[in-house]
Order: sequence, then structure tokens, then C-alpha cells
Amino acid sequence: MNPQFQNTLPPPPTKRPVSRFTPKIVLIVIGGIIALIIAISLMVLSGGNSPTNQMQRLSARFDSLQTILESGRKNVQGADLKKVHADAYILIIGDAAQVNRAMTTAGLEKIPKDIIALEADTATLATLADAQLNGRFDTAYKKALSQKLESTMALMREIDGKTNSTALKTSLSTAYDHFGGLLDQLAKL
Repeated sequence: MNPQFQNTLPPPPTKRPVSRFTPKIVLIVIGGIIALIIAISLMVLSGGNSPTNQMQRLSARFDSLQTILESGRKNVQGADLKKVHADAYILIIGDAAQVNRAMTTAGLEKIPKDIIALEADTATLATLADAQLNGRFDTAYKKALSQKLESTMALMREIDGKTNSTALKTSLSTAYDHFGGLLDQLAKL
């Protein structure tokens, strides 16, 4: 021992700063983060991509498409477009009934008002009303009907890939073929 420190008190031990991150707290935080990631993953997988939500959207979209067809019935002027409109009206009304029946069997629930509002497509109806006033309804109607058919076909493809119901797959396939034929007719005008 060093003689210099004899008969003196040792210096008091310095206190270490208390760490906020003890191993117990670190494990709790990591566990919470993992639980949060799992919860978010389950919500995304079960809620957002369910075929039920898409079936509700498709049913509302069929209603919107029928509203556009009603608008066209009164205002279409060209003979060729009138024929395509008549074909579309018959096919879409029949396909909508068949697909809605199959979706109900596959588990379609009541359609929430927010989905109905989302699919209402009031902008297209306003555009068609404006075009009718400006004397260019046929051009606007052809474009609007084509876009609506394409978006409906895309939604039908999504549902077809996610459903296990053979009746729904069959009715979607039939409607998809009819919509494709209507798009071909519109493209030839």
C-alpha cells in the first residue's frame, strides 16, 4: 500500500448515473414494438383486402353504372351509340343481378353508406349533364361508359382472384366477357 493514504479516508465512491434503459425496460419496449407490428399486419391482411369490402364496392359500382346508363337512355343521339347503349343496358342490368345474387350467396353484407357515396361517381354525372347542355353528349358518354366499364372489370378481376365461390367466379367471368364485348363495340365507334 501506498504510505501516503494511511490514516485517510478513502474517497467516497462516485455514483454512476442511473440509466433509464435497464434491460427490463428494453425488453418491454421491444415486445411492444413486435406486438404493434403483428397487430397492424393482422388488420391489414384481414380488413383492407377482404373480398367482402370489394364485393360491396362492386355492388355499389353496378348501381352507379346503371345510373349512367339511365342518363344515356334519354340523351344519346347517334344511331350506332344507341345500339351499343341498348346492348349495354340489357347486359349490365342482367349481369348486375346475377353477380349480386352470387355475391350475396358468397357472403356479401349490407353495403355501408360510405362505400355507396364513394362509388356514386357524381362527377361523371355532372360531366354528362354539362356535355348534354353543350351538345357533345355522345362523345362524353362514350368516354364515361368506357372508363366505368374498365374500372368495373378491374374490380371484378380482383374479386375473382380472392373468392373461393365457384358461382361467383362463373358470374364474374360472364360479366367480364360481356363488358369486354361492350368495350370493343365502343372502341369501334
